[in-house]
Amino acid sequence: MLVARYIFPPIKPEELSASIILTCRDEKKNIEPLVQHIPDFAGPTEIIFVEGHSVDGTREEIERVIKKYTNKNIKLFIQDGIGQKDAFRKGLEKSTGELIIWLEADMTTPPEDVGNLLDAYAR
Repeated sequence: MLVARYIFPPIKPEELSASIILTCRDEKKNIEPLVQHIPDFAGPTEIIFVEGHSVDGTREEIERVIKKYTNKNIKLFIQDGIGQKDAFRKGLEKSTGELIIWLEADMTTPPEDVGNLLDAYAR
């Protein structure tokens, strides 16, 4: 009996592009902390906010943060329909990264954890 498998060379994180999709509705207070706490963990990384009809000024806060953090590739898209599924689809359509990470803007998953996903993927 012979068992053979191809062993892939390890992925170098700095060569992998990433898209972080953040679906948000009425999360104004979390926008800047999210951007501040997303680590530099890969190569070119884009932060995609998909805003879903907020009434608390979330969209304006994202626009302010985009202007403030010009060193980061932050994009804003407005959700066409309703619901989180619709928002995620919009972000997925607009993403360009090889690795796609979805976070909710309510910070239920700490943004610092995105590096752990890349570690798991690269092994």
